[in-house]
Amino acid sequence: MDTSTAIIVAALAAAASIIATLITSRVAKRANRTNELLEWARQLKASEQAARKEADESRERADRIRDEADQDVGRLRAEMDQLIEKFAAMRHQAERLTDTLTTVQTEVWRPKPDLDALRQLVGRPSTGINGR
Repeated sequence: MDTSTAIIVAALAAAASIIATLITSRVAKRANRTNELLEWARQLKASEQAARKEADESRERADRIRDEADQDVGRLRAEMDQLIEKFAAMRHQAERLTDTLTTVQTEVWRPKPDLDALRQLVGRPSTGINGR
């Protein structure tokens, strides 16, 4: 082989080597980028799973709090109903006492109290009062 052929073969070999190096480098960069994207995807998936787990726990907590609140509301409504009933009974009693007081004021307690009017309102004493 003569020198010019050897130089051409060497140049072709060098060119092939450079091209192979460039292709290998480019493939390595793509592989590295692909690995980075895969790692990023794994991290996203792990974050998504953690977020779902936290959302489920939050939902369970919210349900538990809502159930407790519903129980408290039910208990408070029952207490309120009892208080309304007691208030109605007390109001009825107060109306009766007011009517009685008004009757006593108009019928008995005049400028000079009248014993006969008091007896008419209260009634005659029974025979067992004061040991008589």
